Amino acid sequence: MLRRWLALATCLLPALANASDASTSALPVLAALTLITLLLSTSFQLWQHPDILQSDYRKSVFLLLSGSVLAAVAWSSLGPESATLSVCGYALILSVTQAVISHWIRLAEFEKVQDLMLREVAQKTASLEEKNQELKSAQRALRIANLELKALSCTDGLTDTYNRLYFDRQFLTEWQRARREQDPVSLILVDIDHFKELNDQHGHLAGDNALKFVTKLLKKGFQRGNDIACRYGGEEFVILLPNTLPANALTQAEKVRKSIESQPFLHEGSSLNITASFGVGGLVPQPEHDPLDLLNATDQALYYVKRNGRNGCHLATRYDGVTRSSNRENRNQSSKAR
Repeated sequence: MLRRWLALATCLLPALANASDASTSALPVLAALTLITLLLSTSFQLWQHPDILQSDYRKSVFLLLSGSVLAAVAWSSLGPESATLSVCGYALILSVTQAVISHWIRLAEFEKVQDLMLREVAQKTASLEEKNQELKSAQRALRIANLELKALSCTDGLTDTYNRLYFDRQFLTEWQRARREQDPVSLILVDIDHFKELNDQHGHLAGDNALKFVTKLLKKGFQRGNDIACRYGGEEFVILLPNTLPANALTQAEKVRKSIESQPFLHEGSSLNITASFGVGGLVPQPEHDPLDLLNATDQALYYVKRNGRNGCHLATRYDGVTRSSNRENRNQSSKAR
């Protein structure tokens, strides 16, 4: 388009020059010079700013130029007598035309820059949204990893049940809740009978499978939503029963003990008899009570069963001062050993 316009201007310039030199020409010299200046200046501006030919101002530029040419011709036909007035008229036509074209060129360049900036902003926004999505995905993966890590830190790797760390936390939480709301809380300590002999006679693999076997039955027997079965250490397990009376805990412990005794434990094609001892304790925590009182009383109930033939359940009856008496007994045993 620009090349066509320059070619047209090149063709018209000699004609205008000849017309201005002819004495019989209808166009005076000033009109011809004005038209030549319009064509040259407009061609130069379009050559310097070719982007305007691709913008919405293209038609407006050619319409303005056509109007200016017609205005110059019309002004020359009027033929004002004053030379000053004639020069001012042509100068006005020329200046207005160039000013408007320059303004449109600036607007076209501004719109081009604005469009480029909008595209760049859109690209950066898309890139930012993509990075934001990646960040959200990474945060979600981190939360999942933290949850898995937390679960691993509170889970016994062998039996896939809660470990002692989790029990210690939950026990204190439930103790405080029970003391605040004056609800009963019960504990059951479970010890697999003759576990060392089982390991010695059949190997540690049999012992590991026995732990899994007992864990499965404990989970099945204590499956209320707030019951918590944990591996306490070695062959010992602890069951935390919030909002449960000691008598009810004893009844449920007896049912689970019978299920362990009655179901055969299969190892390498042979059936082995597995039994367990249960110590049960429970109370409504009072201000003078300590969590260790309940835990030690339940532990003493378990050892009562172990001292009396194992494979049984016993309910603790004394809780006040159990922690102090238990510590005293431990100190006495240590002094006797020395």
